[in-house]
Amino acid sequence: MNTLDEYKLCSICNLPLSEGLAHLAVRNFERKICGAAKCKKTYDVKYNRICCEKAEYTNCVCTRSYKCPEHGEVHVGTHD
Repeated sequence: MNTLDEYKLCSICNLPLSEGLAHLAVRNFERKICGAAKCKKTYDVKYNRICCEKAEYTNCVCTRSYKCPEHGEVHVGTHD
């Protein structure tokens, strides 16, 4: 596999990205995720530090907030 070909695959499921996302990934030398809901949730758990895949983002003025049926409600940042 060509070294640039790895950027054309989703970083979670390793399926091919859409043509537009693949172009951006190769141009910026960064792995992207596909549009699948499972990949987005897995990415959030791994990199955005939400508690688990059951958590849902909530609207708030703080930096990041989410609500989970198992772990409760979490707010990161200030409410000023």
